[in-house]
Amino acid sequence: MRTETDKTKLYDRQLRLWQKDGQAALERARVVVVGSSTLASESLKNLVLPASSADPVSESYSAIFSRPPLSCGHVERSCGRRVLSHLCAVVGIGEFIVVDDALVADEDLRTNFFVRAADAGKSRAQSIVDNLCEMNPDVHGQALVKAPPEFIALSEQDGPEAELLGSATLVIVCAQPDEIVRALGARCWDANIPMVAACNAGFIAEIRTAVREHTIVESHAGAKSDLRVMAPFAELRAYADSIDLEALDSTDLAHVPFVVLLIKAVDKWVAETGLAKTGLEYKHRKEIAKLVSRMAPAPGEENFDEAAAAVNANCSDYEVPSEVSQILADPAANAATAQ
Repeated sequence: MRTETDKTKLYDRQLRLWQKDGQAALERARVVVVGSSTLASESLKNLVLPASSADPVSESYSAIFSRPPLSCGHVERSCGRRVLSHLCAVVGIGEFIVVDDALVADEDLRTNFFVRAADAGKSRAQSIVDNLCEMNPDVHGQALVKAPPEFIALSEQDGPEAELLGSATLVIVCAQPDEIVRALGARCWDANIPMVAACNAGFIAEIRTAVREHTIVESHAGAKSDLRVMAPFAELRAYADSIDLEALDSTDLAHVPFVVLLIKAVDKWVAETGLAKTGLEYKHRKEIAKLVSRMAPAPGEENFDEAAAAVNANCSDYEVPSEVSQILADPAANAATAQ
């Protein structure tokens, strides 16, 4: 198993996009894939394979693709990679389960990178699981050797199949008949589990989704600082008023929190200018920053420098972002659950 430092290096590109919380959600993900065709294995490859080209696992996969292609399967392989690279652009999931009862045939040996000649006649689902798990030891895979119609029928009863489907984070249906797609889509819709159905013929592909609602709670947008400097709550106001900067010696003055210094500076600026705290312009905040620096007993006082640097971020009107207000006003927010 990799250490956290190894994972940070391995998933560097993802962490830059959705940070640790997003990557942790990926590592908890349980993906159920119905079908074991080339499209299914390519879909899972994009979910399982680490992104770092310097990783030995990625290099081994590059070696697989460097093999001379077989002419009869080259078009389908290329198309499968291209279609599913857009469909499944994330990597490093926690677990995947492939549901299918098909056996590895000669056609699979020509079109699917994740079956070998020695797999001929064996379970295709088990074969691609075994070969995919070699790509990333942190991802767990298993095969459920059942026909998709049988799996759907059993999932409607109390049993392991129903538990498996109910615990899925995402369901991917690959190259299955329309009745299978519709049946699974209805089940996933009722259970509020996102489902993606895909099929392709040469360079023509179709992707359908069934998602009731997808809520992003942490968008990781730049958060605006709000230390309540412009509108201190009662306890903060009382604490700031209890400190007499003029009566403190240099040691105690160096330990005054910069938030208190900002409140003192804003109060002094209002008293000197007669202006209101609200609607401050940049020039006003610049004046407050200079006032903070003048309040320092000597240049280089760390807490005063920190307060002066924090003026722009904290001496402005704070409003709840419009996107947050929109979420809070949504009727679904009144009935929010852990799911």
